[in-house]
Amino acid sequence: MNAPKWIWRNMMRRKGATCLSVASVAAAVALFSLLAVAGRSVERGAATGYGPFDVVVGAEGSPLQLVMNTFYHVGAPTGNIPYDVFTALRDDGSVAAAFAVTTGDSYRGAPIVGVDPAYFRVRYPNAGHLSGRWYASTGEVVVGRTAASELGLRIGDEFHGIHGTAESFERRDDGHDAFRYRVVGILPRLGTPDDRAVFTTVDYAWAVHGDAERHVTAVVVRPKSLPDAMAIRAKYDRLDGVQAVYSGKAVAELLRQFDSSSRMFGLAVAVCGGLAAATLALSMAAAVYERMRDIALLRLVGKPRATVVGLLVGESVALAAAGALLGALVGLAAAYAFREPVVRAYGFLLEPWPLPPELGWLAAAVVAVGVVASLVPAHRAYRLDPLTLFRP
Repeated sequence: MNAPKWIWRNMMRRKGATCLSVASVAAAVALFSLLAVAGRSVERGAATGYGPFDVVVGAEGSPLQLVMNTFYHVGAPTGNIPYDVFTALRDDGSVAAAFAVTTGDSYRGAPIVGVDPAYFRVRYPNAGHLSGRWYASTGEVVVGRTAASELGLRIGDEFHGIHGTAESFERRDDGHDAFRYRVVGILPRLGTPDDRAVFTTVDYAWAVHGDAERHVTAVVVRPKSLPDAMAIRAKYDRLDGVQAVYSGKAVAELLRQFDSSSRMFGLAVAVCGGLAAATLALSMAAAVYERMRDIALLRLVGKPRATVVGLLVGESVALAAAGALLGALVGLAAAYAFREPVVRAYGFLLEPWPLPPELGWLAAAVVAVGVVASLVPAHRAYRLDPLTLFRP
């Protein structure tokens, strides 16, 4: 007897129940896959998000908002601070490196960030080679690899920006319409939110908005030591209208919020998994009931009980495996489809590939669920006396 053919034929005889079982398993696996990809992406983004800049100084407001806007290019800045704050930090003996940052404008959804090119040498000491050259004068820009690919920007292209982060680039005020940017370089892939940004000189915002007082959005600081970081925060956090925050502490708060959300999401996955197991068990119980005579005939023609039980377990595992494969594909496709909305909202890029290692454990768990779901129906079939079904 061809076992796979027998299993396939029986699954097709009950298309409705088969589809329901596969769909229930697929839903649980899809949610789990999406959660695994999101968790890995958040952890990776948190680990690489702010680099060596342990302190960030900006306008008073939400510390998390300041860090997210400065390093992850998400949301609006908390405000502006005087340029003198940057010069004081730059000349501070406890500071190894400090860079002023100006933000607030964008081009077709890609944030425009003003920062000194030396920032990249400190932030990415092992990065690949830049295509083109670094910006040297106001209006010249270097584009992140992802932004260049998605926006179709090449060296020599020119464009206008807009104020804010609106997706449409048609609505410009007079200042933005008169100011033209020119691409002079493309960054190598960095693996951080900087991949989707456009970088230029710090003074671009002053030129576009006519800021004679020369404000900056934030200052990213690399302290010389941990005690220096504590001293910098204490010193500059006392300034009027200024806050100094630990980058890692703000990111830890973000991770805490994600963990809270993921626990709720995990509960939904557990509920779906329980429903999938119950659906699979009920489907197999119904299958045994409907095919009682077929099972009895197998026994009468000499098939041992172990073979009959193996066929039932195999069918249950096949249903679970089909649902797992479909669910994994749906979950990974959803992660890919949600990449852009998630990176714009949270600054983290969902990366389905390589596959999360948790999916290997999930595959084993799905097989186990398939086996467990078939145990009761298989036990009933094992104890079946075939003669009782054919007595007059």
